[in-house]
Amino acid sequence: MTGELKLDSCQYDENKLKSGIADHIACRLEFYGLTQTEAATRMGLRQPDLSAVLNGKLKGFSVERLAHCLSALGGNFRLTVKEASGSDEHFVLKDS
Repeated sequence: MTGELKLDSCQYDENKLKSGIADHIACRLEFYGLTQTEAATRMGLRQPDLSAVLNGKLKGFSVERLAHCLSALGGNFRLTVKEASGSDEHFVLKDS
């Protein structure tokens, strides 16, 4: 189960990024057959907070916090910053 959300510098939007991570969290719940309560426990959240995330209510959740939630469900988060030309990676952030 993999997916990639590509954003270029002209269209970067934190809410779009957070929404993409939330979608991956939802896919993991479905894939593993987890209830919201089970998943919330694994992620260190309360079930109502996970419900909010799954319903797109992401205020109060940083990209980093959502990435940790995804990681708690076995997902990997990787943010890569590259030159505009697409060559030479300069910075990679992994949460795994």
